[in-house]
Parts: sequence; structure tokens; C-alpha cells
Amino acid sequence: NRPTVSLVTQAYETGVKLTQTAMADLEKQFHRLPGLEKWFVEITPQAA
Repeated sequence: NRPTVSLVTQAYETGVKLTQTAMADLEKQFHRLPGLEKWFVEITPQAA
């Protein structure tokens, strides 16, 4: 099973931050490597 990859061509705004609730929802999909939690994040995709 291969991931779907797409090129992002639009520019993102700087300084935009997620709410704590929105970030908590995303964190449920993250798997962090112990000792490198801040830098190593594997994201589990949501089921279609």
C-alpha cells in the first residue's frame, strides 16, 4: 500500500497557529520517536 503524494503549489501564511484543541486532534495521529519527540514525527493517515 503506497501513500498518495501531491505537490503543494500555494504559499502558506506565516504566523498561523492551531488552537490547542485542533493540535490535540492531530496529535492522535502522530507517533513520536522517544528521545527525538520534537523532531521525529510519523503521521498515521486517516482511513478514507
